Amino acid sequence: MEKEVYVLTKAKLFQNQEFVDVFSSLKSLEKHLRTKVSPYVKKDTIGNSYTVDDKGDITLYFAHKTIVKN
Repeated sequence: MEKEVYVLTKAKLFQNQEFVDVFSSLKSLEKHLRTKVSPYVKKDTIGNSYTVDDKGDITLYFAHKTIVKN
């Protein structure tokens, strides 16, 4: 059985991506970003990427869709 999940990673500008968590849907991933990270998360227009600007300290978040097998 295959299931589609979203892997959330984050990175500061010009740094490597770090694993954050895995979510069952894009909606739950976005809810996590708004409630646990910042209510001011901005979704970028291209792809599933998000930006958080905390007083000039920019963090980029990426949602990677992947298939897992049970």
